Amino acid sequence: MNSRAVTFARHVHQALSPYRWTLAISISLMVSSVFTGFALTTRANSNQQLLETLSPYLATLVESQDRTEILRILEAVSEKRGTKLVLVQNGIALASTRSISEMDQPFRPIQHSFSFFGITLTGYEILGSTAVARTDSPDQGVRLYSFTPLRPTAVFAMTIAIVTFLTGVFASLLFGRKMKSAIHGALLPLEILHREIQAIGDAKAPSSQPILIQELEEIRRTISKTKIDLANARERLAEERARQLTAKSYKDLIHDLHNPVAALRQWITILTSPETEPDDREEAKEAVPRISDQILRQVDSAKKNLEVQPEALRESDLRECVKASLQQIRSLAAVSAKTTLSLSLPDSPVVAAHDPDLLQRAVMNLLENGIEASREKVELVLEQEGTRALIRVSDDGAGMNESDVTIYLQGRGQSKKAPREALGLSSVNHIVRTHGGKLVYRRSPLGGAAFEIRLEAR
Repeated sequence: MNSRAVTFARHVHQALSPYRWTLAISISLMVSSVFTGFALTTRANSNQQLLETLSPYLATLVESQDRTEILRILEAVSEKRGTKLVLVQNGIALASTRSISEMDQPFRPIQHSFSFFGITLTGYEILGSTAVARTDSPDQGVRLYSFTPLRPTAVFAMTIAIVTFLTGVFASLLFGRKMKSAIHGALLPLEILHREIQAIGDAKAPSSQPILIQELEEIRRTISKTKIDLANARERLAEERARQLTAKSYKDLIHDLHNPVAALRQWITILTSPETEPDDREEAKEAVPRISDQILRQVDSAKKNLEVQPEALRESDLRECVKASLQQIRSLAAVSAKTTLSLSLPDSPVVAAHDPDLLQRAVMNLLENGIEASREKVELVLEQEGTRALIRVSDDGAGMNESDVTIYLQGRGQSKKAPREALGLSSVNHIVRTHGGKLVYRRSPLGGAAFEIRLEAR
């Protein structure tokens, strides 16, 4: 069974094809039948007129018993018309152009004959007959018979049928081609409507054109309005999602501050309690300023991160964002000659709701950290696992102490290369949170650190 889809115009063309062939055959049969009947009738009438014209003259010759003249007349007419003639008197063949042996023999009546359009046919011949007599003489029992071959008429009818059939087929093919073109032209409004439907989800689709068919134009207007409403709803949804995730990121920041503040309170309680042992009091004196500095760094980091909020999260291909991040890092000459940067992307799109600028900033931060920490290699990988998109930056450096990861993610870490706060990972963590995702640390197969951004994808 052929399940290949075809165009509507071709479908209509194929559906009407049997009818075109049937019409061509029917017309050819009808025309050939009419022409055959017309030819037979014309020939039969011509023969009958000939017999009636010869009748008076032959009656005179029969009365005079001039058989020689009778045979001469019959042979001349027979040769001229291509018709065999037999003159019969009282059941005996008096003269015949069919065969000499038939003369003076009893004439056998026609046993098998049938009529067609008032014409008598016997086998492959047209039969005609008339009484031979003069108007002023008595009946002598004489009849003249004519036998005309059907073959010329049949050949004529067959030729007409073939010519008519070929003409009908040619006209059918020409008509079918014109009809296919006409159907295709008539379906152009549907193609326009189809493009309108396809462009519903395309924000860059060109403006639509009116359709000069009332029902289709109403559908087009409805689709156009639906497209605008859908775009507005999608924009509102993206903005609402960004607001919800931003609110959640605020809650996470507050939660991150809770633990160090609680620890600071505990150490202050130990420091101010009169029952505290001297060793514990000394430890508390060292811990309170250290934790206070961490809290201040975390607050400074939170203040900077809160300035970075996505306005809307729209679904698009993460591959573009990842490639742009790597190109930006290379253009900034942040890669040393000894460092090899590799990129791995899937063949199919990885679609997730994100702010391209913010997510690109997060990936670039991870790449910069990886380049600083690496010996020779840094890998950037994008992949999709089910409904989750993973952006992973790995290096072959010394790695991080897992107990310090949380401190750096919360912005409480101190840079090891300069006397300043290490806010890079905190910023990445905040951006990932505002995208509803999660930043995960693990040891890299290369030997160093691997940070993985996890986002929901479809």
